[in-house]
Amino acid sequence: MFSTEDLAALSSSEAKEFIELNLKARPEKLRLKYSKKKDLPYSLLINQVEARQRLQKKNPTWVGHEKLVFPPKLNLEQSSSDKTGKYKSSITSGHSLIDITGGMGVDTFFLSQNFKESTYCEISKDLCVLAEHNFKVLKAPIKVENTNGLEYLDSIPSKFDLIYVDPARRKEGQRIVSLHDCIPNVVEHQDLLLKKGDAILIKASPLLDINLVLNELKSCLEVHIVSVNNECKELLFLLKPDYNGSVVLKAINFDKEKVHSLQSSKGTRELYADPEVYLYEPNSSIMKGRMFSEVCHEFDLKKIAPHSNLFTSQNYISNFHGKSFKIMDIQKPFKQSYKKEYLNIVSRNFNLKPEAIKKRLKSIDGGARFLFATTLLSGQKAFILAERLD
Repeated sequence: MFSTEDLAALSSSEAKEFIELNLKARPEKLRLKYSKKKDLPYSLLINQVEARQRLQKKNPTWVGHEKLVFPPKLNLEQSSSDKTGKYKSSITSGHSLIDITGGMGVDTFFLSQNFKESTYCEISKDLCVLAEHNFKVLKAPIKVENTNGLEYLDSIPSKFDLIYVDPARRKEGQRIVSLHDCIPNVVEHQDLLLKKGDAILIKASPLLDINLVLNELKSCLEVHIVSVNNECKELLFLLKPDYNGSVVLKAINFDKEKVHSLQSSKGTRELYADPEVYLYEPNSSIMKGRMFSEVCHEFDLKKIAPHSNLFTSQNYISNFHGKSFKIMDIQKPFKQSYKKEYLNIVSRNFNLKPEAIKKRLKSIDGGARFLFATTLLSGQKAFILAERLD
């Protein structure tokens, strides 16, 4: 439980000094060392040390503020990163915003920068206490409401330019299939959302089936598939009342200092060819959205087979959105020449997983070479040996 007294204690010069001095220490060792000392609220302080360590790469904007206070571990894991939070703020803007599932408040903070009035709703009193404190530190004029966001929406006459919702899993560890598996159930309440908002932005787990979700939702305008360093982090569904047109997919990948973006388009088609000189593996957002015809069109590439999801070209494409390789060799599977070598094994449209291939080859993980176990256009299984270029 967080109280105003806890916030005051964490704001003291002694507390700040303790956190600063122990940012590189192991939290479990700190807990043992200070388990019996009572001169400071060490449990709270060590939790803050651990939170700052966890968020160092994910939320450097927030970690950079020494006066910010962070929630428990579960809320940290569910929160957005700086990169994905800033990206959401680029999708839409307007006069009024409401986040009906506030949580840690990272998304509320970034989204609020493009709105004149912003409201944060959260059913947890503890998270509201922290959010109100943190928004003041960040000088973000966001109204905090300790209430159920859906009930709050239904109880007021106001409409909002944007309603943002980030549903949580019903049970931690539960397999997520559709939005019905989340709280709040936005599928059941979408009529209310579409009535009260000029736009609705829904953040969802990357594990969800995009087509299944689109069958559940009304008036979906766009789907944003967002990855960071080739790891798919979240799906964003943008809804607008009475929209009944086609859905646009946008594949976004933050790759170090670059941002790769690819948008779905009509009239494109997949092209095929046997492996040429170069081989390409699309980033995770493209793979999730199955935007393979767009890859062929955008980069003038061909797929090596309908279901292999690997692409090839005669000339090198330096701006490809994914991993690029130069082909060194192509052989039938399990030739003697690949055994007991350092290899990074990738299985695409092949009947064995990488671990099984590794076991049969007696290969060792690592090195500069990649072995793609795949199927060619002819239907023949093959091993493609390639060297990473980017």
